Amino acid sequence: MSVGLAVPIFLVLLGIVFRGSSYVFRAYFAGDVRTQLYWGKVFSISSSITPLFLGIVIGAISGDAVLVDDGRSENGFLSTWLQPFPLIVGLLALSLFAYLSACYLTVETDDSELQGDFRKRALFSGFVSVVAAFSTYLVAENSAQRILDGLSRSPDCLLIEVGAAIATLVAFQALWSRSYPRARIAAAAQVGLIVIGWGFAQYPYVIRPELTIFNGASPPNILMEMEIAIALGAVILIPSLILLLLIFKRDGKSISASVDKPVSEAFTGGELL
Repeated sequence: MSVGLAVPIFLVLLGIVFRGSSYVFRAYFAGDVRTQLYWGKVFSISSSITPLFLGIVIGAISGDAVLVDDGRSENGFLSTWLQPFPLIVGLLALSLFAYLSACYLTVETDDSELQGDFRKRALFSGFVSVVAAFSTYLVAENSAQRILDGLSRSPDCLLIEVGAAIATLVAFQALWSRSYPRARIAAAAQVGLIVIGWGFAQYPYVIRPELTIFNGASPPNILMEMEIAIALGAVILIPSLILLLLIFKRDGKSISASVDKPVSEAFTGGELL
């Protein structure tokens, strides 16, 4: 995958690096509006590049184009992924990222005007994701027939797709009626079921048409050691992540509360000057 899809993987990593860097640089230029706007644009562009090309990678490994022989890509560095199916899957991933984040942000603010803005964004990106999802079925007939067969013929996939469709309707209805907590739960279920459905359709392949879970697996002793290491790491990592989220939630609420205070209560005359 790192050979046949070197270009989109590089762009995914580049987006991750620029996203984190621009976030930090923007924070350190709090007094310079023009610089903040510049790094804000870098942040938004890089935040779009990463899910777009991540989806393209997923679309490419779901088809039969990633063929590498003796360290060389048989289809070249562009034709492996620069095809209709991977590109539409990339658009689907980008729209789902935007949709999910907008649904989550409706709950993170009490400002009705800001909630309305996120609501519009969630409805628009959700509509785009639905169109992109249907488009993947149409395009897959020519370039990814096997993943289409997995999606349409497996009873498990059909059941998951019905669940995703129900979650989509619930999420859209909740957004329309401004029931934001319910919309967030339904949107999370919708996106989660889409990912799970793809996993069932892709099974047992990691990268079609040759690499499967079984012929690409490490020796059993390595797998066992990895399981032990991951389990021990989770004991430290999971409580740390929970603590981190609790701290950020608490600090965010305290900052919002101080901002909502009248100027006369938040500042004295000397501090305001």
